[in-house]
Amino acid sequence: MRIRFQTKITLCLLLTVGVLLGASLFLLDRAYSQQVQELIGTAQQQGRSNFNQSTERIRRGLLRDCMFLAQSSRLKAQFEEERLYAEAGGIALYEVEFHAVGCQFLSLTTGEGRPVARYLATPGWEPAVGEKPPLEPRPIDPKATYPEAEIVKRVLAGEDGTAQNPYIVDEGRLFQAMA
Repeated sequence: MRIRFQTKITLCLLLTVGVLLGASLFLLDRAYSQQVQELIGTAQQQGRSNFNQSTERIRRGLLRDCMFLAQSSRLKAQFEEERLYAEAGGIALYEVEFHAVGCQFLSLTTGEGRPVARYLATPGWEPAVGEKPPLEPRPIDPKATYPEAEIVKRVLAGEDGTAQNPYIVDEGRLFQAMA
């Protein structure tokens, strides 16, 4: 059986178009995959940069607030005598509430890391713009070891405790810590 010339030409054209179409689709898929990988890499770098900038901004704000509390003459007076430690928590809460210190976790410790007062923001509290969280006092167990005690001890030993462990988990909630 003889195949007509017109059929041969049609089959050749179909084969050529099929090969060219397949090669084009393969190259387009490869170029598309490469672009997607580049976009994902760029998005990851941007996300990492944004996270680092946000963390640094929060860290600077926390450091400013910690410095404010550390320089408070009212708190310094309370910590001069051990018998006044119990009142230091109330003074710290006053400083936080009336001097625009925005924290959701506040822990006052002695130099050895022993807790004096602990406050946490009300669970489930959702902030409005510019609103500070209401802090609730938490009971202190003198025999318990609290997560912030290790940070205080490392800072007092001359180590940068916040660089090694900038976050603590307390009552199932994650907080960024500044000693």
